[in-house]
Amino acid sequence: MFSKSTRKFLSGLRYDAKAKEELNILPFGGVFWADEMPHIHDIVKMPEKDRQQLLRLFYIRQKIWKAENLSAREFVEWNITRVQIPTWSLFHRLVPRKKYLEAQVEAEKKIELEFEALGNDDEIGSSEQQE
Repeated sequence: MFSKSTRKFLSGLRYDAKAKEELNILPFGGVFWADEMPHIHDIVKMPEKDRQQLLRLFYIRQKIWKAENLSAREFVEWNITRVQIPTWSLFHRLVPRKKYLEAQVEAEKKIELEFEALGNDDEIGSSEQQE
């Protein structure tokens, strides 16, 4: 679970109905809102374990949005965090509007394209080195 300092920080990220929706390709791969996502400068200051848990929780929310089954570990992690940090705005957008689901699908497509492009660059670089 999150460290005490990270729990305190995340509990300060309160729901704001006017928060801006954003799309993040890496590292989160999806839709989030400015009121729920720590600034990257704050994320890099977190212990590695907390950064990984943060990523997992956004991933778990994506699964909830898609009505996918959670693993036992995901279920426990989600619920423990929700009890520990009930005010964190991440827990306020669990039933997405259609446009959020569409934005999530679009984000996933962009991620796939980015990784395909990276793969193609590697192939081009490899073939150039062989010449």
